[in-house]
Amino acid sequence: MIRRHYQAELRSLQQAVLDELDVVVQQLTLVLEALPFGDRPVAEEVVRRDEEVDRRYTALQTDLVAVIARQAPVAGDLRLITALLHISRMVERIGDQCVNVAKLATVAGPSPAGTEGLVDCVLSMGRQTLEAVRGAAVALREHDLGLAETLAERDQDVNELNRTCFTRAIELGSDESARAWATAMILVARAFERIGDNAVDIGAHLRFAATGTFDSRPAATKPLTDRTSRSPSESSR
Repeated sequence: MIRRHYQAELRSLQQAVLDELDVVVQQLTLVLEALPFGDRPVAEEVVRRDEEVDRRYTALQTDLVAVIARQAPVAGDLRLITALLHISRMVERIGDQCVNVAKLATVAGPSPAGTEGLVDCVLSMGRQTLEAVRGAAVALREHDLGLAETLAERDQDVNELNRTCFTRAIELGSDESARAWATAMILVARAFERIGDNAVDIGAHLRFAATGTFDSRPAATKPLTDRTSRSPSESSR
């Protein structure tokens, strides 16, 4: 009975992290809606909703540490709980970056004429990071290490877009009316790049939970933890 309750508690904590991820997916979706037009009401909603992300993060950190203190987990369970602690923190950071983008959107305002190329570049970055965060959520929900492995590969496209956005912003430097807006978009692109990095880190911690290593290796879909009873020496093989 105690063991069943413990396993149910672990499943509940993993679901709580997934719920936190769902909230930041909604935040990132709203950010992409606000960005092209400097939509102040939508951006302000993102800022307000960040309190929910912070609340979930604080509750998760408390609950996860409490499980460690009460249950003294080992092997796969300990790796999973440790991974969830780190993932929850990364999700909270993604929420913070969404707030940064929302605030920059209101400061920058609508995009000036002649900046369509930069707008498209930044929005493309945002859409790719949104898909990365969604992919991280699916990988955690379905215990899909194969999907987790692809996050780092896909992040290369985000990094390339970041460089492209910077170049396009610099090209607008001679246009005084667009200069301040372009500077804000460089910071927005940087925030999206950091969100992509956090999605990659989530994948790395999922791999750690399943294998005990952060090394990137091809992996088929398999559970994050192996509930069978094995000795430490057997687990390391």
